[in-house]
Amino acid sequence: QSLPETLNIRFVNPIPLIAPDYFQGRLPELSQIANFLKNDHQRILTIIGRGGGGKTALSCYLLKSLEFGRLPENLGEFKVGGIVYLSEIGSHKVSFANIYSGLLQLLPSEISKRLDTLYRQPKVSVGEKMRQLLESFQQEKVIVLLDNFELFVDTESENLMDSELKEALENLLRAPHNSIKVIITTRVPARDLALVEPSR
Repeated sequence: QSLPETLNIRFVNPIPLIAPDYFQGRLPELSQIANFLKNDHQRILTIIGRGGGGKTALSCYLLKSLEFGRLPENLGEFKVGGIVYLSEIGSHKVSFANIYSGLLQLLPSEISKRLDTLYRQPKVSVGEKMRQLLESFQQEKVIVLLDNFELFVDTESENLMDSELKEALENLLRAPHNSIKVIITTRVPARDLALVEPSR
């Protein structure tokens, strides 16, 4: 039997973990992620669990399936234009700079150059940079994985400590329609982020 062909999807950075071909007993969680990806209103999904609980493996198992234009476990077809992988356990760390530069790599060169020039303007806020970037993503869905996010969350207050990340993600939640979907894996939830546009 021939393998299914991979689609013309652009990947930024290596996948953090090659998950097993079959992921037993996680169909409810996979269905939740699939529903999030299909929902045009929702912007950020947070997968919370203890260390070693399989958060990264679950995410990567699903995202790897999208190379073939379908969700795992017969959850249906789903096409994306690109995936940006960022993980604190790899060489491509989670940061506003890496989210921005990763997404720029998925855009046509003219738009990418204009937004790169904007990024280099020190007087322009993170929020404004993020808003202008998001305006360029209106069609194909693009997924950003932020893996091992707990390093940016204060364990006592459960608030996000990185001000640039906080501003960028808050603007993603508040922005008009765009096609960016963010999946966060973390041991500690960012409670303050959850209070911004909760329905999204």
